[in-house]
Amino acid sequence: MNPPFPDFDPSRIIELDVRDILRGGGEPLPQILAAADRLLSGWVLHLRSPFQPVPLYAVMAERGFRHHSTMFAGDDWSTWFWRASEEAEATHTAPAPALPRTPAPPDARDLRDLPPPEPLLAILAHVQDVGTACRMVLPYAPTPLATLLDGHGWEVGPSETLADGSVVVAIRPRGG
Repeated sequence: MNPPFPDFDPSRIIELDVRDILRGGGEPLPQILAAADRLLSGWVLHLRSPFQPVPLYAVMAERGFRHHSTMFAGDDWSTWFWRASEEAEATHTAPAPALPRTPAPPDARDLRDLPPPEPLLAILAHVQDVGTACRMVLPYAPTPLATLLDGHGWEVGPSETLADGSVVVAIRPRGG
């Protein structure tokens, strides 16, 4: 069972990609544990791997971590780890919007009410299943999105910041 992902601040996510280490026959466990040990309160470790890291779940649970995993392709997994003791705090301390919500443009899909990583998953599902250019409204600039889409032949086009600070991003096939 995949536990829900609390509403953590996206600027507090540490990225660790171990796909190349594993493809080269290396053992990434020391790097993963070192990154987890360095996590400050309220931070999340985002692990990219070529498979679901099921054996790692028990190791991380013994260290007090919970996890949430998502498969983007058969050899492309994302797993987020956070300290279980911080889960309730993170879920209840998400900042409230300082300004009234700006309505989404009529040609854009509004993803602002989805908890992370759901907006990212919705965008990836659109790219994979629908395959057309689109515009999405997000609560913040999607820093990892361009990197994720680049590997699938897509790009993030110009973005527009709305009055409430949310962002409208254009997503289209590369060169389109």
